[in-house]
Amino acid sequence: MYERTARAVFAILVVIVHVVFVSFCAVYLQARITKLATYVSTIAVFLPVFGIYVGVVVKSVGISKGPRGRKVSGVFLALMVILFAAYVAGNAFVLWSYETGFIGTEDLLPAAVALVESAFGGFFTTLFLTLFGQEAPEKGART
Repeated sequence: MYERTARAVFAILVVIVHVVFVSFCAVYLQARITKLATYVSTIAVFLPVFGIYVGVVVKSVGISKGPRGRKVSGVFLALMVILFAAYVAGNAFVLWSYETGFIGTEDLLPAAVALVESAFGGFFTTLFLTLFGQEAPEKGART
């Protein structure tokens, strides 16, 4: 797969996964959380990083022109899929844990969501920098 295609796939995955998950959480947790502050803070954990990701994606995809770019390795694509699956599973586990009582109080829910977001944020940032980061300067070029 070419780099430009990988960017598009990654961009679409990031946007879809976050929109679906934040929307699902907003509806799902509405009937399960009694404190408005906990509800708002749980949903708010997703938004800052998601906003940054969408900004980078829109900027990059919006100006994509020219050749398809370098090829992306199969290992990179496999890691991308595995990380997305693990991210979804991690957030699903947090919701399941809250539903089953493993997360004892609703006050712990924002921290549990933040833990998953933080854990995968580093991985996603590395993926973003790999696909959407600045091109390396050519050899011999002055900076």
